[in-house]
Amino acid sequence: DYAFKVSEFPVIVSLENHCCLEQQTVMANHLRQILGDMLLTAPLDGQIPERLPSPQQLRGRILLKAKKSGGLETRLDETLAYEASDEEEVADGDPESPTLKDPQAEENKKSKLSRELSDLVVYCKNVRFQGFEQARSNATCYEISSFSESKAKRLSKEAGAEFVRYNSQQLSRTYPSGMRTDSSNYNPQDMWSTGCQIVALNFQTAGLEMDLNDGFFRQNGSCGLILKPDFMRDANSRFSPEKPEERPGYKPLRLSIQVISGQQLPKVNMKEGSIVDPLVRVEIFGVPIDQ
Repeated sequence: DYAFKVSEFPVIVSLENHCCLEQQTVMANHLRQILGDMLLTAPLDGQIPERLPSPQQLRGRILLKAKKSGGLETRLDETLAYEASDEEEVADGDPESPTLKDPQAEENKKSKLSRELSDLVVYCKNVRFQGFEQARSNATCYEISSFSESKAKRLSKEAGAEFVRYNSQQLSRTYPSGMRTDSSNYNPQDMWSTGCQIVALNFQTAGLEMDLNDGFFRQNGSCGLILKPDFMRDANSRFSPEKPEERPGYKPLRLSIQVISGQQLPKVNMKEGSIVDPLVRVEIFGVPIDQ
């Protein structure tokens, strides 16, 4: 009822699926019946996309982000096994720490996915990230991978330009570390600087990080979308947030701020000799060199 009250741009619903096959089919039927025509169940033009449709083309539509058996072009069997993603493994342990994998445990972790539910996933197929080289050679535009904050930060530092190029071709999602038991947040700007599109935060926890998120999206009327700079949408981009000066056409921008006036500033106390001695503090959040 409220998906498009603030904005008509598409809503992405991320499913965390722990249901058996029978209940997955029930879930798929509920999604179809409740969401109706708003739920996108097939590519817009009926063709396998070479690039994702624009948000403008998807206005008023709800997209499911979940596992999908095969690709859009594949005629599927009733059920297929799939591997748990990095994010799903959080429930079993910290995916950011090296662990010894038990082959039997890995086999048991495999789940089954019903065709009815799989067919509802169109432009947001969850896949495990297996490296930038694999993504360049095999990935498709409708695949999306999730990254823990530590993994995303490491990729940004070690292969920033590769990460930006990756995000120019397909979607990525970042999420807070499972070690944040207090529901604290990471700095979302670190993820935006690499072009990550879906930067998940603990919205229940107020603070600087949520202020940055609110301020960032106010640039576009809080519609939930901000267009990335052209050099972050270019598949041949060489921009790296760690070394922005290496980008062709790099030109630093100098900002000058002039304080015109300050009014109705309260005194520290009511003593006759009390004075007002204010200061203005300015902070910049961007790539590391900005700070």
